[in-house]
Amino acid sequence: MSTLVDLFLLGDSTLVLVDEIATHLVDVKRGARPAKVKLIVGDGIAPISGIYSREKILTDRNLIGTLGVADQREQDRACWIQYERYRYTTDNEVPAGPYYALWRMLEEGLVNAIITTNYDQHFNSMLSRDPVGVGYVLNPVNGSTDYDHEGFYSDKTATSNKLRLWKIHGSLSHAAFFEDPLNELHIFRLPRFVVGFPEEDPCNSYGITSYHDHMGPEYTKYRLRVPQSRDNCKYMRHFIDINGFQRSHFQNLIDGAIADLTDPDTAIILVLGFVGSYNTSNISDPYNEELVPPILDMAKTKNIPTYQIVNPAQRKKAETAYLYKELEMIKRTSCFDINGFLNQILLTYLEKLCGDKNGAVGSFTDWSRYYRDKWKSGDLFKL
Repeated sequence: MSTLVDLFLLGDSTLVLVDEIATHLVDVKRGARPAKVKLIVGDGIAPISGIYSREKILTDRNLIGTLGVADQREQDRACWIQYERYRYTTDNEVPAGPYYALWRMLEEGLVNAIITTNYDQHFNSMLSRDPVGVGYVLNPVNGSTDYDHEGFYSDKTATSNKLRLWKIHGSLSHAAFFEDPLNELHIFRLPRFVVGFPEEDPCNSYGITSYHDHMGPEYTKYRLRVPQSRDNCKYMRHFIDINGFQRSHFQNLIDGAIADLTDPDTAIILVLGFVGSYNTSNISDPYNEELVPPILDMAKTKNIPTYQIVNPAQRKKAETAYLYKELEMIKRTSCFDINGFLNQILLTYLEKLCGDKNGAVGSFTDWSRYYRDKWKSGDLFKL
């Protein structure tokens, strides 16, 4: 974990950002109006072993091993096993350091929305166990009569006093398939055990302690052919945008998240581990991050305090990204260890809130020790 010395060595500019953000958090905590923090979280928040695209998996022999990719069924099987590994591990492992700091912000009642482009299960896992009563809804885009696809969507009218978690590029918690000729998308929740590992060896190599082969070889060997109610059913896959699904399949989530981000209840925006690539000369570029224009509109037009923190591994990419360059011009960016940065923000926030540095440090130390012990003991993972 980064120390206070690390931040002082970084220089005054980062300390200024820390102080500004902490001051805004105190204002949110003491504010009379229900304005809150909006978190935008990208894959730079923590090293979670990387969740590779379908193309990456199918061209990397270290990932596909001896499975082979001779035909569509084997390609699907190779991808399925990798994504099941990521789903299981991120649903059960202890999250990296930044999640502790974010959890404290949730406890403090500072945040009312998390918008993430990540597919992993860390947020789902933390929030579903809900040890301190932070109620949340996932992807609240539905009307009262819309089907929720086994919890992937929530009722948009039932969000009062609840944290909103937006997974705008999909989630490993669910899989989906199409049914022609209607091209209707069917989304369903995956179970807590690993699906599609019919043997112990893969589980051992991935460090997975439970697996399930009840579905039989036809379910696993050929990577999940949909039950044949019709001959034209297609393969089902984890419902993430790098697995053969189009961004258009997630447009309702993207639109809902942008509406949330630009709502008048936004007091401050923290962009964590999200680089923000955007090709301004081609707004239809499929690699454009849809959140970039509304973030910049909030920051530069509506003057909402907006800060972007990327980790050092993202520096090269960030320096050429449109969002980072624009926010850098107004001195709202930092490239630093996100864990250390968030911890320092919390210390400064608690000091300002309590008016006593020693008390703030003591409170933070007690909290970090408590949650570290909780995670290690597994108490937060009891169903």
